[in-house]
Amino acid sequence: MINFDETNYQSCEQSLQLLNSKIPLVHMKGENTKRSELYLKGGVFCISYKQLVLDLLCKKVSPLIITGLLINAAHQCHRETDCETFVVKMVKRENSKCFIKCFSDQAEAVKRGGLTKLEQAMRALHVDKLVLLPRISQTVVESLDSGGDISHL
Repeated sequence: MINFDETNYQSCEQSLQLLNSKIPLVHMKGENTKRSELYLKGGVFCISYKQLVLDLLCKKVSPLIITGLLINAAHQCHRETDCETFVVKMVKRENSKCFIKCFSDQAEAVKRGGLTKLEQAMRALHVDKLVLLPRISQTVVESLDSGGDISHL
């Protein structure tokens, strides 16, 4: 999980608890000298792109053991030179089976940039399918407002 703040982390933690999941959720804050061991144990890691890039470059984690990347604030990642796109390239180069899921709650940013910017972001992040969930839809509003009823991450 990249670019997720404390609130997002807590929501994911609650969702995993509601699902009675045995998957550990690890918040990678600050310096942790045992990150290699944590990666090998597996789980869902909430990490900054800077930490992940450093760990990939220093070989603390192999891209082959990364199942997927969840990227928040994806509306900011529309250039090939963005840090998040660099992480995706590093992982996808060695692990083509890694899934990428991107999220954004900034509809205005997508609207401002138009379809061209959206297409650039999708290409840069290696995302080929787009699902738009409008906040005006009652089902979406209720799901987002409830906080604890999210069953799919």
